[in-house]
Amino acid sequence: MTENDNSNLKKDFVDRLHGLSPYVGRLAVHRAKILISQYTTAGNTLLDPFCGSGTIPLEAWKYGLNVFASDLSPYAIALTRAKLFPYQSVELALKRIDKFTALAERERKLVDLRTVPMWVRDFYHPETLRDAIAWACVLRQQKSWFLFGCFLNLLHHQRPGFLSFPASHATPYLRSGKFPKNDFPELYEYRDVRSRLIKKVNRTLSSPIPLNFDIHRNVKSVNAATRKNGFEAIDMIFTSPPYMSGLDYARDNRLRLWFCGVSDWTLLEQDLSPSRKPFSDLMCKCSKRWQENLKQHGHLAIVLGDIHRDKKRIDVAKIVLEAVTSSAPRLRLIACEDQVLPDEKRLIKGNAGTLKETTLIFKKV
Repeated sequence: MTENDNSNLKKDFVDRLHGLSPYVGRLAVHRAKILISQYTTAGNTLLDPFCGSGTIPLEAWKYGLNVFASDLSPYAIALTRAKLFPYQSVELALKRIDKFTALAERERKLVDLRTVPMWVRDFYHPETLRDAIAWACVLRQQKSWFLFGCFLNLLHHQRPGFLSFPASHATPYLRSGKFPKNDFPELYEYRDVRSRLIKKVNRTLSSPIPLNFDIHRNVKSVNAATRKNGFEAIDMIFTSPPYMSGLDYARDNRLRLWFCGVSDWTLLEQDLSPSRKPFSDLMCKCSKRWQENLKQHGHLAIVLGDIHRDKKRIDVAKIVLEAVTSSAPRLRLIACEDQVLPDEKRLIKGNAGTLKETTLIFKKV
């Protein structure tokens, strides 16, 4: 196999992992590639303290970096772990599914749908929901993160290959108006998890995995601002923190969060989508921590989106720049790059969308 062939294999496989399951507001893959290649070399160590869908950690692994990642969202943690710890062959993944099938059947008998919130029950045939709850429980207990990531992708869509009644894929909204039950009865029938999980695994692991599994990868659920993580030898911190309250990370991922064990997504929203003052305080605390974590001459890259709401623009990059400058004097700004976005991202009520992203690059001196 030529070097070019291996590069294409790696690209194809990593592209499939990037699309493992949808995540609202994820960073563009090409932006992660550019910054990682520009500010690191193979063998370096990278930290992403707001890992979200795992775009940066996955690209870092592909590039040959040791990876540390963290987030407060259980869905973000599950998805990032799924991407960083896939099975090394489709055969091994299918053997695990066979092993877990019996466990899921036993767990299924213990499911009491009366304890499930009605808004969750609205999405599924009752027997499908029993299957889904059982499989979610088993995969989490067994820490089979890749299979759990595949499972989370299957939770809602209007196509028969997914588990829910007709619904949107990225965010959980039923589409019964477009697909009424009387006209599309087949979309409201029982759907088993196992066969769909097998198909998802086959699609994702359809070719050899050309990544180095000896590279260190670590994903933890921690608060980026308060936890003393002991990382004092980081070559690059590269992250895209929440754009204040510009995106509703908990609401828009609420069904997948429920299967990750979050009973009330509203309690998580204020942490994942903070308002201006809490966001500014968060960035100040994080900046102090990052200054400690970085090696001398190491780099900090932060990708931020502006917010347009009620005909007003909030310059998130300016807020972060002020936080870093005041809290971490050894982190010196060396570059500020703007990128106009051609397509609007996910909107919230009264928000005109994120029209521009700004990348701030700092160097520890």
